[in-house]
Amino acid sequence: RIREELLGFGEDYCRRLLHQVVHHNCSEWTSLAVLALRELPEALPTQDLHQAVADRPKPSRVPLAAPGDAPLDQLPPYALPPGFTSTWVDTTAGLEECGAAVRAAAVLAVDTEWGDAADGPSVVQVAVEGACWVVDVTVEGEEYQAALKGLLESIFGAPVLGWSFKSDAARLSLLHPPLAPLLKNVVDLQPRAQAGLGAHQSPGLGVTTGLLLGFFLDKTQQQSDWDRRPLAREQFVYAVSDARVLLDLAARTSTEARRNPAA
Repeated sequence: RIREELLGFGEDYCRRLLHQVVHHNCSEWTSLAVLALRELPEALPTQDLHQAVADRPKPSRVPLAAPGDAPLDQLPPYALPPGFTSTWVDTTAGLEECGAAVRAAAVLAVDTEWGDAADGPSVVQVAVEGACWVVDVTVEGEEYQAALKGLLESIFGAPVLGWSFKSDAARLSLLHPPLAPLLKNVVDLQPRAQAGLGAHQSPGLGVTTGLLLGFFLDKTQQQSDWDRRPLAREQFVYAVSDARVLLDLAARTSTEARRNPAA
């Protein structure tokens, strides 16, 4: 089974992802198997390989290693660029401000977070080069909800960057069914990053940020309570960073997703 799992990793990807294998264990068992393979003879029988992997120490959380550097969580933390503004949106005026930025943007990145209170997302993050808006989807009121749905139609009416967007798209379609045909405009960066890393399996956003950008993207808030109001500061920073980093990854992978050629 271990050997079958390893077939999903490209050799170059494994080499880059698990650099300094003698010094760094990994938290995922597939990565442990790769480490074991690199330290043991190629002819080692599968049974012995399985036992070698099982015998390796498995700490509660040990990061993957960046190529030629420290483990991922010892890389410099991902930081928003100087002058970058982040805005919480829970009013129609805020939606209008975000909409104006969307219409003027040359490149736009979108992410969503959700909880258990509803089928749709709880927040939608919209990032442009110099700013990000974290839009509260849970605000009630006919005027706000109508403006929100209009904003979403404007966002997805032209190319927009996303990451592993299948689940986001499903949630957005439940929130506002007319969005479904517009979601084809999402340029999903995950397959492009996968190709750039030489991986046969889809890499996560945190690992990709470490390997391609050289920064640690903290994902600890991913499973937090996104239905709570107000959001914790850590949640807000996480939401903004998850959207903004997509612009950096697009530049790194030479992904073209321009909305307004004149902008």
